[in-house]
Amino acid sequence: MTNNNDKAQKKALQDELKKKQLAIFERSLPMSRELFKKLFDYLNAMTKGKENDNTMRFTKRFLIENVGENGDAVIKWLNNNGAYSDWEILFNIEELFD
Repeated sequence: MTNNNDKAQKKALQDELKKKQLAIFERSLPMSRELFKKLFDYLNAMTKGKENDNTMRFTKRFLIENVGENGDAVIKWLNNNGAYSDWEILFNIEELFD
């Protein structure tokens, strides 16, 4: 019986840790989760069939049209999380939102 209690307690602790980590991640976002998903959709469409040019030209265009002045904070957040180009955003950042 103790073994089942230990497993349940361990699972509860893991679930609580995941909730805390998710809350920290959500608070760190410089724009809404919904806008990030729109950015990913936009980048998938704009980069399809194109070679990586190691820029954020599509991201910057999206941010100007959708975020305005907070765009620099989004770029900084993306850089801090390992994305320095439109393609790296899709490969390194999009998976964080799954």
